[in-house]
Amino acid sequence: MRFHFTREPGATVIGTVERGCQEHLSFPLGPSERLELLGDPVIRDPARFPAVALGSDGRVDGSRLFDTAPGHYYWFHWKDDTLECGSSFCGLLPMFFSERNGRLDIASLATGIAASHGRIADDRAWLLERTLFNYPLFDRTPWKGIRRLPAHSKLVVTPEVVKEERFFRVEDHFGDGAGRTAVDMDHLCDMFSDECELMIPARDFALSFTGGFDGRTLLAAALALGRKDFTTYGFGSPGESDIVLPGMQARMLGLPYRSVLLDDKYVREDALKAALTFMELSGQEGNLGRPHYLHAAELLSKQHPYLVTGNFGSELFRALHTPGEMMTGHLIDAFSPVDDAWRSRLFAAAGPAFAHEAAEVVDTLAAYLAEVADRSPSRRFYRFVFDELLRKYFGPEIMVQSHFLRNRTPFLSLRFVKAVHHTEWAGVHARLFEQDRSRRMRGQKFYAAFLRRASPRLYHMRTNKGYMPVDLDRSWRLPLLVARSLWKRILVAEHPDSNAVGALLNLHRAAILERYGLIDQDDDIGRLSARVAWAACGGK
Repeated sequence: MRFHFTREPGATVIGTVERGCQEHLSFPLGPSERLELLGDPVIRDPARFPAVALGSDGRVDGSRLFDTAPGHYYWFHWKDDTLECGSSFCGLLPMFFSERNGRLDIASLATGIAASHGRIADDRAWLLERTLFNYPLFDRTPWKGIRRLPAHSKLVVTPEVVKEERFFRVEDHFGDGAGRTAVDMDHLCDMFSDECELMIPARDFALSFTGGFDGRTLLAAALALGRKDFTTYGFGSPGESDIVLPGMQARMLGLPYRSVLLDDKYVREDALKAALTFMELSGQEGNLGRPHYLHAAELLSKQHPYLVTGNFGSELFRALHTPGEMMTGHLIDAFSPVDDAWRSRLFAAAGPAFAHEAAEVVDTLAAYLAEVADRSPSRRFYRFVFDELLRKYFGPEIMVQSHFLRNRTPFLSLRFVKAVHHTEWAGVHARLFEQDRSRRMRGQKFYAAFLRRASPRLYHMRTNKGYMPVDLDRSWRLPLLVARSLWKRILVAEHPDSNAVGALLNLHRAAILERYGLIDQDDDIGRLSARVAWAACGGK
């Protein structure tokens, strides 16, 4: 799935759309007005759509659109000589635009815009951001003048002007976190069941069933809804608990389970090609360490047009706290409310060669922090999570998968997100970067409550964390939870390279460096990905 629209001086907007395995829907609204959706929209009330997505001014209203059409898609509202367009809730699918020499480009890939103008990468601040944060921040791309449309914003194109408009603010829906009773939990479980009924296909889908809570909660929903003719799956190295445990439990439930093995054969024969293709299909926004997502999507698409995954569940309920691929220490440093020393530490990490670019990055991040300075530390950070982190971390995965099948993610339904935020179980209502493990586990109570209602068998099955959902749901079982968790953490060793990323790097590092003319700097996978992306975009 991809698109590229252009407008030459004095002309109208024209372009091409390749829908691939996705939908390309057009809804007429008048003689010279229509709303187009490209991707996998799940329309809540087809009889009222698309009129229900418009505000009183006749323009697309973000709150209305995201509520009435969950899913991952692009939207284009054409009316007379005006176009307004954007992406779905949280902007997982990226939209890029540029104005150069009087020509306007709007596309799903910044690489496509750059190629059409014969440009090479020239914004080294993008490279610095990728190196320090694992993804670029805000609207930056490798090319100055080519920008990414911010999440929850629309691009408005008239004969006179091209402008961005923010048309939805997720921070307005963070709620008060007051809900904490059994009635509140029942309401939340009912809401999630309703959203799963809407978003889980009737049949022919592959459901991600891992050792954690998100996938098994979706599995419980699918079973409670009477869904049939679907397969559960997982990926990992042979013997990894994330495939061994759910595979065994799927058989106990009488369900098919497919293990996508990331074994030596995969590393030798498939991993390098999948890694490079992942980078290409993501417009170099992805990471060399995530080829297994492409590999699994390609294999599963031969039997299933849909994936159902637990993406975003943990991020919605969990108090994010640990540095890693999703949020580096530099990001945590900037959002920690202690002082402004993060600025000097970021300059030091950038080094003298990137001093100018570091100043740009610091100024941009400081301006963002100042904009939300009146909010609590946690709300300030979770605005960044919903506006930036989710689309930068998960977006490349969703985009690459869209070339093979459609990924349904019920946890990211706006209606459910709003309901969660009215309860104390939402991550946004935890202390920022909470380190107390018992407090961080508060959000897991939703999973236990839902599993108890939807699938008593899954409710009593062990997770790969060592404990069972029922252990979270009964206060008298707290000692069992602690004991099982400690047993798992101390006595049961996990494979240190569960997704074969280290094996990929060890075997294919030389080939990757040679392909892009790079010198070996003993980079980790994140830094090597940044250098590869920069080189692929023509950067020097």
